[in-house]
Amino acid sequence: MQFYTVHEPPEPPADRIDRAGSLVFVSDRFTPLAVVFGPLWLLANRLWYAFGIHLLALAAVALVIVASGLSWRWISLMISAFNLFLGFEAASLQRWGMESRGWRTLGTVSGRTLDECERRFLETYLNDQRLAAENASRSASMSQPSNVASGSGHRLTGAATGNDMGGRLGSAGRSWLPWRSRASST
Repeated sequence: MQFYTVHEPPEPPADRIDRAGSLVFVSDRFTPLAVVFGPLWLLANRLWYAFGIHLLALAAVALVIVASGLSWRWISLMISAFNLFLGFEAASLQRWGMESRGWRTLGTVSGRTLDECERRFLETYLNDQRLAAENASRSASMSQPSNVASGSGHRLTGAATGNDMGGRLGSAGRSWLPWRSRASST
């Protein structure tokens, strides 16, 4: 079972399909690339503060080891330990970095694969977006003059609803989704 947190950018698009396309799913699991590449992984994920703290902590530990007269092998052991810790906390650091840049956490989702998690989340999310658009159109139509029919032309119907995507949400996975290549690769 895999767990993902779902994040929305600071200024999401107005269209609900484009808005769904801008979502990022961050996997909550061990990240081997963070262990192997350590500080480079932090830079690649734009985690500048974490990169600075990581380097300062490594320098402080190296100074203590050198000052205490221990072997240089201890420094390599400490670098390995720091990178192992980084591998376990990589997803938390990604979430922290996104929140500090203004991204909003929408929720969590679990499933066997990323495809299943995206499908589960988007079924609910697209329906919620449709309901929000309907509520906005109802409130806008209530403020219109009485000679205009209530709700005319403001309602999302047919292929624009979350469960009526031409049957593509359920069985085809995410092959129709425009953001397939932007999924988090942690």
